[in-house]
Amino acid sequence: MNKFPTELKEAKYRIMDIAREYGLDFYPIIFEVVDWNEMAAIAAYSGYPSRWHHWIHGMHYEHTFKEAYYDFVFMKWLLTIILAMRIY
Repeated sequence: MNKFPTELKEAKYRIMDIAREYGLDFYPIIFEVVDWNEMAAIAAYSGYPSRWHHWIHGMHYEHTFKEAYYDFVFMKWLLTIILAMRIY
């Protein structure tokens, strides 16, 4: 697990102090900073968090990246076959 960034931790405490000044009562919020691979593993085992909608952008990026990579691999394989056919 990645270490929680200091600037985010400071922002969290500032927000908590402001909320208390307004007399708000709230449950503690626990943040975890994870990369896309860890997030995919979490989703596979227990589903996405309740506020998952922002992860759709990362999912689209990953899909586009894999699609471009595998298209490249396929084209490389296809060109190899075509060149091999020309040799014989």
